[in-house]
Amino acid sequence: MKQILYILICCFLYSCNNKSQTSKKEVIIDTFKDSLQNNEINQNISFKNNFKLIDIDFPSTIKLEKYKFPKKWQTKGLYYDNNKEALKDTLNNIQDTILYKTRRCMFSFYDTLSCNKTIKLPFIPIIKEEINKEDFFKIDSAYYSGTFPAKNDIFVLEIYKNGNKYASLKGDETAAPVDYLTLITKNKKTNEIIDYKVIYNYIYMMYEPKYCYFYIDNFLKIHLYYFDIDEIESHFVKEEIYQIDKKGKFIKQ
Repeated sequence: MKQILYILICCFLYSCNNKSQTSKKEVIIDTFKDSLQNNEINQNISFKNNFKLIDIDFPSTIKLEKYKFPKKWQTKGLYYDNNKEALKDTLNNIQDTILYKTRRCMFSFYDTLSCNKTIKLPFIPIIKEEINKEDFFKIDSAYYSGTFPAKNDIFVLEIYKNGNKYASLKGDETAAPVDYLTLITKNKKTNEIIDYKVIYNYIYMMYEPKYCYFYIDNFLKIHLYYFDIDEIESHFVKEEIYQIDKKGKFIKQ
């Protein structure tokens, strides 16, 4: 009898907790949507104080890394920034809402970076093996954009951005240009490249774009989120986390 009573109490408490969590989630999502429509997302991009490249502070403490994306979901209106009705459809589910605002922030960050054409990366970074090997995908060289303040005596951390050689092909059905950003660690004494990691890419396929978003925390931990989009569904492909160790190597967690 005591065992039965204990089980019933546990079930009751679990049920109450679930209702509370559901209610709390609904309130957070509603607040989140309102804030997005009022354009209240804060974007922190820093080159001075730490290694943080971009950290999107969503209202109600929702951030990209805190939301568990489903493997796939139906989506519409994700790209129609100037279409109010399509945008309204986009804001009707939380995952599209997060991606919509994240995309705008990422594009904004990418656009703020310039390319120093006198400092060119001596190789084409690997976006993905099959993408780099396929001529359909157009990947330009990467050029120096900036250096982040290092807190060690071993390496410096630099960011490189692709050139605009294939920019005119965006929207072309016969080719898919790739925008990307890559982090480079270099030995402070010899200036030799230690390691690199592509942290952002946007593949401009006409109807099925693919992209990777990122952020870097204050512990040099890089969070990467990969998505594929088609005309009907959005797909969350995977999340990857890398740590920059004391030697300047990108270690997968």
